Amino acid sequence: MMNMRFLGRCYEACFQYFEAVCFKTWPYEYQILLMKTAFFSCITPEILTSILGYQEKEAYYVIDELVNSYGALRFQGEEEYRPDDFLTKFLQKRQAAYLGTGELKNLYEKAFEYYQKKEDWQEALRFADLNGNVEEMVLCLHEICTLKTVSAQFAKLEVYMRSVPENYIVEDARLLSAYAMLEAVCGNKNGSLRYVHLLKRLLAVLDQSTNGYRDALAAYTYLQLALPFMPPEQLWKQLSYVAENEKDSFQDYQVTLSSATPSLLHGGRDFLCYINSGKDWIAQIQAKAKFILKEEYDSSEKLFLGEVAYEQGKLNEALGILSKALGVANNTGCRENYYVSTVLLSKIMFIRNQSAQAAELLKKLERYLNDKEEYQKKNLEAYRAYCSMMSGDRESAKRWGIYRFNDDGEDFFTLNRYCYMIRIYFYIMKEEYESALMVLHRLLEYAKDYNRKYDELHMRLLEICIDFRLQNSGWEDRLEELMNETEQLGLVRIFADRGALLYPVFLYFKEKRKESAFGSSYRKAVLNDTKSMALLYPDFLSVSKMSADQLSSYEMDVLQCLNQGMKNAEIAQKLFLSENTVKYHLKKIYQKLEATSRSEAVAKARKQGLI
Repeated sequence: MMNMRFLGRCYEACFQYFEAVCFKTWPYEYQILLMKTAFFSCITPEILTSILGYQEKEAYYVIDELVNSYGALRFQGEEEYRPDDFLTKFLQKRQAAYLGTGELKNLYEKAFEYYQKKEDWQEALRFADLNGNVEEMVLCLHEICTLKTVSAQFAKLEVYMRSVPENYIVEDARLLSAYAMLEAVCGNKNGSLRYVHLLKRLLAVLDQSTNGYRDALAAYTYLQLALPFMPPEQLWKQLSYVAENEKDSFQDYQVTLSSATPSLLHGGRDFLCYINSGKDWIAQIQAKAKFILKEEYDSSEKLFLGEVAYEQGKLNEALGILSKALGVANNTGCRENYYVSTVLLSKIMFIRNQSAQAAELLKKLERYLNDKEEYQKKNLEAYRAYCSMMSGDRESAKRWGIYRFNDDGEDFFTLNRYCYMIRIYFYIMKEEYESALMVLHRLLEYAKDYNRKYDELHMRLLEICIDFRLQNSGWEDRLEELMNETEQLGLVRIFADRGALLYPVFLYFKEKRKESAFGSSYRKAVLNDTKSMALLYPDFLSVSKMSADQLSSYEMDVLQCLNQGMKNAEIAQKLFLSENTVKYHLKKIYQKLEATSRSEAVAKARKQGLI
């Protein structure tokens, strides 16, 4: 990757050349105008007249001049224009040098008033923040949170919400609710619960006959339903209460039961505890949630049932249900359910060796997503990288790992959890197990803290695979414990989807535990489905083949001695080494060849042409 500091110097050199040769040749009034336009996401004649003080005819003339004579503005559609990308970067770098403090403050105030009148609260918030006016920021945040707000929007508001002192929000139920959700999606459970407590304290002092109390009660109950770490076992109780007492209070709220990941079981809530409850019970809980889900109701019910069938290995049943869920989601405009249904269907295509059809589904989904659905797009990119690994296309997966998901140093963000999961696979593919375990343990901590049983099982399974490769002890007992838990839930695909990564672990486990390893019908199904995936996609996270130059000279000498059937003492005597040093080299050889015994190491070395 290009060094960012070097890239910055390149940009600055280009800016200096552009400023001297082009920008300063424009009339000064246009220079100042363009500096001001860089604050806006788009430029319209109305903005020029309402904010920048032009007359209507003059505004149209100025835009024509900037478009036709200087090429500074580009037409976007209707009456909207914007500076080209390079010019925007240049303008934002030079604003402080061209515009005075007083002029900037006046611009921010006029822009805030303009967007406030248009009720474009997101843009109004931006200019209130630029002006440093906390009261105006609180006003905008309250209005935004009064609208139907979903998790992804809280991420966009975070930078503004963090800059507002707490004393401005302690008496605003909507903002307390929003702050609780923000902390939740940022992985700060304790911080989220603190705002829930503040909201509960506000409820205690409000007059129960007022609209303020009813609004605060609705906000508090909304958090009981929507906070992702609330135990899912309480969902029925909460839904029943709301359906009977507060149904009409939820017109302004949007509670999503999943959250833009390729699996409903690791969406906004983990519903794994309901997986064996039966279709009738699932239908009941969905019916209780109908007043919240609204147009998402039909597709959500089918989506959940389809995922249950998928996770239990009933692929034909899952295919039929998910196809219906996709059709309903498309007809009703439920974009999130459309997303999840499409990705689950593509998984089934991959399992059936229909990778071309799966790729076509994903292309269609990519066209379907709009610019605002950035987290869905990021998760889709991660899923594409996973598919590349599945197909053995390591280069495509590496491009994603290096260029598309390079924010390891950033704070943990729950909406990126699927990307973090695929990041673990990326590190396993590169055989960077320490890096994989660092991400894995953070996700495992999150899964336990947020009552996400499915994610916890997933991470524990990947940890077992890594420990097997590193020859760490104790993984066999942990695999036995894990399979006992999943057998009670009937989960098959959580193992089978790991394919070639997991199958060697199963073979070793079967050799050690004999009949007890895969004796039950459930375990036999798990083994058979995992084997099928391993045969279908044998390059999925498989260990790269060794070459002679990847073994040290001592390791090659020890390997040759092993081939001759020599014992450790004999090897030590021949190579003038201590027996402990021989054991150390043997351990390294085992790790590099993915072997667990002397005979297996020799067999693999012969197969790869090393001896």
